[in-house]
Amino acid sequence: MEIKTRYTWTDITKEFKESTSTLGLGDILKDGCFSLYDAMAAIELMDPKMDAGMLCNKELCKVGSIDEAIQSGLVHPSPSLADIIGISDELMSCIATWLEGHSLAQTVLTCLHLHNIPNITSAPLSAICNAVLKICELTNHIVSSAACYEEEDFLTCTYGFDISPQPSSTKVILNLKDCEDDINKKLKRNEKVNEEELAILSRLKFWKYFVLVLTKIQRFEHSNMDALKSDISTLFHSLAPVQRTLPLGTQPVVTTSDSGQKNENNDGI
Repeated sequence: MEIKTRYTWTDITKEFKESTSTLGLGDILKDGCFSLYDAMAAIELMDPKMDAGMLCNKELCKVGSIDEAIQSGLVHPSPSLADIIGISDELMSCIATWLEGHSLAQTVLTCLHLHNIPNITSAPLSAICNAVLKICELTNHIVSSAACYEEEDFLTCTYGFDISPQPSSTKVILNLKDCEDDINKKLKRNEKVNEEELAILSRLKFWKYFVLVLTKIQRFEHSNMDALKSDISTLFHSLAPVQRTLPLGTQPVVTTSDSGQKNENNDGI
């Protein structure tokens, strides 16, 4: 059977070297459809810490879905209080990394629970996950509307993932408040509340005010500036108890690939 050639390569090495020899230090020649982000990504190729396509990184990725994670034991169907704290803290870190210019796909959306919110059995975790998606949605809308960013500073691309959860901002805030009230009722009844529940309480308050502040910024009204400033101050001060209780959460497991590359394995989130 004769194999037909489906491609024709043309060697342009000589022409390429001649063309590049005329470029000065720091000069770049690019096509109109080649963005600054593409240029930065190309510079980072073959760097194990930045190039997600490298084989050594793929060795560390053991699961591809929430079902696989549950079957492998990395994710428990009913997360413990420590797991909820750890997931919440990791999501805070992911949002901060996204806001620094990284992509949603490699930061926030690496959390498997965000892809499986309807099946989450824990009310606090479900409320937190909906809050995270709402924060991403509001932030994307605010920054895009302001049009005050460079493409290498903030990435609005969602890679086909719907970051707009069904609940409205009001519903998301109410769900977080309901979870807060459940713990506060135990405190008022002088029931035993462990330090992990108090840590979750502080995180629920943080996420609640985070969504509230962004919602008010989106609906910006000069008459509500004082209330907005007060909410921002409350949001800022709600971080203190979160920072104090970081050790209570489930911590990422450091793994090493066959090539010797170390990585914090967060598959459990």
